[in-house]
Amino acid sequence: MLATTVLLVAAIVCPVACAVDTPLYERQPFDLVIVRDEGKSTPLEVLPLKDRTPGAARSGDLYARLLDAPGEEIAIPGPSVERVELYEEQLLSKAKEFAAKSDFNSAYPYFAKLERDYPDYPGLTEAFTKAIYDEARALFAAKEYDHALALLGSLKERSSRTPGLENAVDTIGDAILKARWEAEDYLGVRRTVDAIEGQFAGMRLSLGERWLGRMSEGAALERAKAQRLAAAGKGREALRIVSGAVALDPTSQKTRQLLAELSSAGGTLWVGVWETAAPDATPDLDSPAAVRQSRLIGGRLATLESFQPSGGEYVSTAGVLDTDDARRQLSIRFADSAMAYRLARLLLEPAGAAREPLALLRERTAAVSVEGDNRLLVDLKSPHPQPMALAAAPLNASQRDIAPGEWRRVSLPAGSEAAARYERVSGAGAFGAVEEYVYSDIDEAFADLRARQIHALMGVPPWRVAEVEALPTIELAELRLPTLHCLLLHPSSSLRERREVRRAIRYGIASQETLNKIVLGEAQRNGFEVLSNAVPRGKSLGDPLRYAYNESIEPRPYEPRLAALLLAAARAADAEAAEAGLTIRAVPTSLTIAHPPTPVARAAVAAIRDQLAAVGLEIELREASEEELSSGGLGYDLRYAEITMGEPLTDVWRLYGPGGVSGGCSPAMRDALDKVVGATDVKAAVNALRDLHRVVYADLPLIPLWQTVEYAAYQSNLAGVAAEPIDLYQTIDDWRITDGGAR
Repeated sequence: MLATTVLLVAAIVCPVACAVDTPLYERQPFDLVIVRDEGKSTPLEVLPLKDRTPGAARSGDLYARLLDAPGEEIAIPGPSVERVELYEEQLLSKAKEFAAKSDFNSAYPYFAKLERDYPDYPGLTEAFTKAIYDEARALFAAKEYDHALALLGSLKERSSRTPGLENAVDTIGDAILKARWEAEDYLGVRRTVDAIEGQFAGMRLSLGERWLGRMSEGAALERAKAQRLAAAGKGREALRIVSGAVALDPTSQKTRQLLAELSSAGGTLWVGVWETAAPDATPDLDSPAAVRQSRLIGGRLATLESFQPSGGEYVSTAGVLDTDDARRQLSIRFADSAMAYRLARLLLEPAGAAREPLALLRERTAAVSVEGDNRLLVDLKSPHPQPMALAAAPLNASQRDIAPGEWRRVSLPAGSEAAARYERVSGAGAFGAVEEYVYSDIDEAFADLRARQIHALMGVPPWRVAEVEALPTIELAELRLPTLHCLLLHPSSSLRERREVRRAIRYGIASQETLNKIVLGEAQRNGFEVLSNAVPRGKSLGDPLRYAYNESIEPRPYEPRLAALLLAAARAADAEAAEAGLTIRAVPTSLTIAHPPTPVARAAVAAIRDQLAAVGLEIELREASEEELSSGGLGYDLRYAEITMGEPLTDVWRLYGPGGVSGGCSPAMRDALDKVVGATDVKAAVNALRDLHRVVYADLPLIPLWQTVEYAAYQSNLAGVAAEPIDLYQTIDDWRITDGGAR
């Protein structure tokens, strides 16, 4: 009778094969009872039995509850029970099976389940250890040394007494170190030795002692090679070699001294950049390379030195800059009286387009006079909240001698790999020359930075900042002014006449996602914000620089369906106009976006291209230099611009005013701008700026994207670099090489 019951039950129970699609470790725990009847073996899945002893001898009937019918207990005659496989026994069997086939990825989930729920199961530790060992051997054979060593690290955490572990670590560690030594990655050699000794502390390894001796000898050989190269006039190559020597033996005073000597040899500072400015470039909002250059050779009547809660602080190389208590008169006491008269004549000329040099200062000037031959007095039309900010006006190349810099740009020596060279003509400092080297590849720039081929790298991509922060011989400076990213329209683009198309483009760009995933690389950093207007949002809620931004106006969201609908409606309107015989500038089916050769611009425009293609706008990308982009002669519809504003109160005129950087100024915008530039106190200026924000948001003369923070990386033995400079070269007179080099 019982046998009949067993057969009936076996007939209706779903066999193990029914659950083949679900891995065993994900299923509800069950034991297998294999029953034999009439020469056939049938597995029964039952709820876990009370007796969990592996291989326990069982006598008498076995009482169990079927997994699929747990409500009723059944009795299985003892003679019909062929064997019992506990759930944990099945898991271990599966894990061993996969490991034996070298399918370690499939085996590890079973081991993990066992360690979590059945950590004391007999044979688990030995089987798991063997699997890890076997995979490490396989990886070593495949020359995946780093992965193999990582596995040995996990094995050590399980048990440092694992037989053969010390020899395995020595063998794999040797292979890693040999590969890095042959690749001349000496910093990698040093860091690997330190990492292995730290990770496998307490073990008797021979690797550390052997390689430390080799590194000391290698450092001496590299030091001698660097000295020979330096004597042959190959300073940068010598510096790369001695940098490797420092990495090999950072405690050597001789090596550090040689590093300091070579780093400042000839008094030349080597700087990595993504592009250089043209020699005659005018520093404007959308010309970051020209702005950087102007700190050296001049190009501004006054420069911003810091930004405080009370506003910007300015100095001028032209002379002593001052203002009266009524904030209605600006004065400059020139060292050269001829320059006072020259600037006076320039200020009496018509204001011209908003982006022209001195345009806003001319527009706000009521009268000009020269007192005592060298003191220029500029009477303003009305009190100004920040008169000195008016003096922070760009100068073109022909006007540069009014407020000259302490450096001049010179021709490059024959055979030089530099893109630009500047030499000091006045002032004092440890460096007498600056050479800028242009990089197009991020990894190459980073490699040269690590090898000390350059002292500093301007414009570290935000998604690589964490990597730089982890380098022991590199420091980071965070520029004070955020960068504003936007799309500017070509002066003759048909988009200027089609606001609905501009809105479609803005709705078709996933700004927040692009900023988070592409620009930041999923990192969280202050100062990175999506914008509804191209003015600074500040780097924090307490940043006084955010005074011009209207937080009540949210950035347009990513709405691809709305973007597609707006484009479709615009094209339908074009078709109707064409049928009526009207001459129109039709909505384009494709656009060209020009962009500078910076890492952020390259990554961003690639994402924008794909996003706009999804809403019906094909995009062609065109990379161009800063000079080509600002000239207006390059063919494009939109251009990706990276803008820096030092004082929004005055810079909005250069951006949005008639003939400004944005290129368009509607009557409503002109009215709002007039209120900004005519404001007589801070409160009125702030209110006017926030009203301007509303008009700009509605008119959309440019397409605002996001704000980022600029980073500069530099060698830690380069002292004097400010932690938060206005621009890279602000404190260059204080820069000097020390004999340090590691944090």
